[in-house]
Amino acid sequence: MGDVSTWGPPWAGAPWAGAPWAGSAVRQRAVARVVALVLLVVQLGGSTAAATRQPQARALDVAGYLLLALGPLALLVLPRHRVAVAAVAVGAAATYLGLGYPRGPVVASAGLALVVAVASGRRVAAWLVAGCGYALTLGLGAVSDHPVGLGAALAAAAWLLVLLLVGELPRRRAEQFAAARRARAAEQEAAVGEERLALARDLHDTIGHSLSLIAVQAGVALHLLDEHPEQARPALTAIRDASRDALEEVRTVLAVLRAEGDVPRTPAPALGDVKVLVAQARAGGLQVDLAPEAVGDLAIGVPGPVQAAAYRVVQESLTNVSRHAGAASATVRLRRGPAALEVEVSDDGTARAPVSEGRGLLGMRERARALGGTVDVAVRPSGGLRVAVRFPLTPEQVPA
Repeated sequence: MGDVSTWGPPWAGAPWAGAPWAGSAVRQRAVARVVALVLLVVQLGGSTAAATRQPQARALDVAGYLLLALGPLALLVLPRHRVAVAAVAVGAAATYLGLGYPRGPVVASAGLALVVAVASGRRVAAWLVAGCGYALTLGLGAVSDHPVGLGAALAAAAWLLVLLLVGELPRRRAEQFAAARRARAAEQEAAVGEERLALARDLHDTIGHSLSLIAVQAGVALHLLDEHPEQARPALTAIRDASRDALEEVRTVLAVLRAEGDVPRTPAPALGDVKVLVAQARAGGLQVDLAPEAVGDLAIGVPGPVQAAAYRVVQESLTNVSRHAGAASATVRLRRGPAALEVEVSDDGTARAPVSEGRGLLGMRERARALGGTVDVAVRPSGGLRVAVRFPLTPEQVPA
């Protein structure tokens, strides 16, 4: 039958076995053995004591003691077969009572087995076992010298009904626990998905902006190498700095996406970092007007996620201007009101209606929507593109 140390209790594997209040599998097996031994002692000792006060009952013999022991032994020996345990325990108790042996705690193991079977989800089987056991008791009593009276039959039926209904309580609790566990798992999975999506957006913005800057500076460097090689150093320095910063941020994002434990994250970008983006764009040859220049002063009281999203909006907008707009100049405007932070980036490029939105603009809309904001993209009458994003700052507007 295998190593006893590997056996599990009859309720092992039930839907509520993993609940915090159920204990570990080792603890469940230990409790099962103790319960089975206690029931064995109770049924043997209790029925022996009861026999002294029931001279009219059938005398306890080897068969009677074997029937008393079968239920507890089934609880101890049968690994995880809850219906089989219930069938053995109920069958032994029904046979014992039907043959007219002294009434006592013989039904203890049968009652526990039925409750566990119902609680474990074996409802139909448990009800069938209970019904067959009840019929077996009445049938054996009818053909033996110890028939079951009407009062005893009604009491037995009520006892079985109570046990089966009691088994429903932990089953329903188990269903609630399982549903709560599934809900928590779904919430965690959704949170992980949102975090990874945000990281993917950051990765897109970082790579797009850095490669755009590198491409522009490389073109400048190539031009200067032919005509003024001594002036190529600033462009090459900008390429080096941009590539180093991009590699560092990409390494951080990829480490998080790979779930490599507690990965040190670089600080989230803030409004004050917009000046760095503008300086990089200016170094690439794009004339950028920033207002106000002291953008860090606007950050007071602005939530970190809003500051990071505003930074990414400016980053993606300047990247699009450098790569696609064919513009010579751009304007970055930041306005902080009592209820909202507004970010506007416009250029004098060649954009004309209609505007086709790529991944950059779509990511921008997703960032704003996640914070309760709005994005407006329009072509300017004089040519070029205008991107205006509004982030709410009041608690009733910001999503929970």
